[in-house]
Amino acid sequence: MEAVSKLVYNKVIDQRAKKEFDMLEWADLIKQFMITENIKSGRAAARVLGVPQSTIHDWLRPLKLTRQQYERKKSSGYNDTEIYRELRTNITEPKESYVDKTKFEVVVQKVITELNYWIHRAEPTMEAMELLKGLENTVHRIQLHLDQKMKIKIVR
Repeated sequence: MEAVSKLVYNKVIDQRAKKEFDMLEWADLIKQFMITENIKSGRAAARVLGVPQSTIHDWLRPLKLTRQQYERKKSSGYNDTEIYRELRTNITEPKESYVDKTKFEVVVQKVITELNYWIHRAEPTMEAMELLKGLENTVHRIQLHLDQKMKIKIVR
């Protein structure tokens, strides 16, 4: 084994993860190890290193980012766990997908008007109560989504 292969192999086998490398450096080492050892798949690398296949894929996931993207996220206050979670859900850069605020407000007002009409008119039933609870959860998720968007805008 070459030096890179020995380093990675010993690090994994000895289970001495001392945070010597950032997640991008570690991903690059794993990739170099696979190239050096002519390992063509995550499954084969997992077998050689004695770790689950999902671990190999998790280690390689940071390669979706460039060094600049990684550094930008770190300087914005993201820790490695948050970066990993974004990568796991296939988010590398937040997408700016905003709609016209007026259109958004029109839709919100339309929903409120419609709800007011039916809530005051309808007899309360268990099914209606369950639907309202579902709506309440949806409103809460929308609020969390919008709050998160505000944090992203503020951090940038």
